[in-house]
Amino acid sequence: MYYMYLGSMQIPIPPPSLTTKIGSRNKTYELLETGEVNIIRSSKLTEISFRFMLPNTDYPFSQQKSGGLGGSLLTSLMGGSNGLAPSLISSLKELKTSGDPTRFILVRMKQNGGFINMMNMQVTLEDYSIEDNAEEGYDLYANVTLKRYVEFGTKKLQVQTDASGAKTAKAVSPRSTVGHDSFVSTGTIGKVSSGQTLAQFSKKMLGNAMYWPQLAKFNKIVIPAVLKAGTSIKMPPLSPTSIPGTVGGGWGGAIPSNRRRAGSGDILSIPGAVLY
Repeated sequence: MYYMYLGSMQIPIPPPSLTTKIGSRNKTYELLETGEVNIIRSSKLTEISFRFMLPNTDYPFSQQKSGGLGGSLLTSLMGGSNGLAPSLISSLKELKTSGDPTRFILVRMKQNGGFINMMNMQVTLEDYSIEDNAEEGYDLYANVTLKRYVEFGTKKLQVQTDASGAKTAKAVSPRSTVGHDSFVSTGTIGKVSSGQTLAQFSKKMLGNAMYWPQLAKFNKIVIPAVLKAGTSIKMPPLSPTSIPGTVGGGWGGAIPSNRRRAGSGDILSIPGAVLY
């Protein structure tokens, strides 16, 4: 069995199959006498595609069944979907229109609860489509295509001219592409809006909902899903690339000594995730 998350949205009924495509950027040329040769280049960005159910019924086998730990707890903490079609479609639309990358997490588990491996990748939602087929009864289906997102930054060059007329350039103001200009400096204080969870506050202030554990720890917030309107939240020391919950952004990896891997049944965790 496995668990699948896209941003703050848990896929309630994981699909039976998933396709991971790693494309080639190699080029071939014709040389005199030698013939065709292949010039090896780095691979294209990884693409992930799958088709999953958008249920309009609260099925007992749904991992986000109403009242269940996995569904209600994640929904209240992250402000995600409730596991039913209208909420899931709304979450997909928000991911597509946000203009920001998100996290795709796939945790593979054995039937006895043993951990197999985990994919944890920063991605963009490239395309999605909704299928409405009468043969499927009340349920809909979504076809999703994701693409790995690689962070890059821009720098502003400051050109100075000395007395002799010689010019030198110095790089200043590095800027990450994650979070755009919404990232705020350490010590900034924000106010919680009515009905806002800590994850939603993090998304608004920092451009990514996944900073909520660091906000909770820094501000000594015990219940991040219940915040009083007008509460002051101070920004901790963060960088735009220090999104928690990842180890290398790929498959598994060694766990540093100051972290542990969550087990099945742990509260406030994703089975197999690395906790800080």
